[in-house]
Amino acid sequence: WVSVLLSIILVYTNVLSRQISTDPLTGLNNRRKLNRYLDMKMNSAEADSDIFLIMLDADNFKSINDTFGHAAGDRALVAISDILKILFMGRDFFLARLGGDEFVIFGRHQSCLTPSDIAAQIGDHVRRFNETTSEPYRLSLSIGWARFDPVGICTPDALLSAADQHMYRVKAAKLAVAR
Repeated sequence: WVSVLLSIILVYTNVLSRQISTDPLTGLNNRRKLNRYLDMKMNSAEADSDIFLIMLDADNFKSINDTFGHAAGDRALVAISDILKILFMGRDFFLARLGGDEFVIFGRHQSCLTPSDIAAQIGDHVRRFNETTSEPYRLSLSIGWARFDPVGICTPDALLSAADQHMYRVKAAKLAVAR
C-alpha cells in the first residue's frame, strides 16, 4: 500500500506541476515555465549565438474581442496556438503563450530553419487558416525575433526585450503601410 500511495502522490504532484506551468486556454507553456526555461538554457554551457527567440503578437486582437466577443477572441488564441503546435510538432522548439495575445518560440538556429524561415512558415499557415475558416475574423500576426549575444543580449529579459522591439517595429511598419 505504501508503494501505491507514493505512486498516487507522484502522479498528483506531476499533474499539479503541469497545471502550474501550462496556459489553460491554449495548452502551451505559460510565462512562468518560459522564464524558468530561458534561465536554464541561457545560463548553460550551450548558450551561444545559435539560440533565438521569436515573439508573435496578434494584430488587431482587441477588435476581434470588441466586434465578435471574447469567445471569438479565445478561439483566435487557440487557433494561433494550434498553428504553432502543428508547425513545430516533433521539432525541438519551446512554445509558450507569453500573455494576452503574445506568443513565444525559443529555439536553436538550424541550417534549414532560420527565424525568418519560421516567420514565413507561420505566415503561410495563417493565410491557409484565413482561407479555410468559417470564423468571422481574419488572423494577422506581427513577428519579431532576436538572437542570443554573449556580449549584449545575454539574459532572458534582454532576449525577450530585443524580440519584442523587433516585433513592434514590424507592427509599426504594417500600420504605416495600411494608412
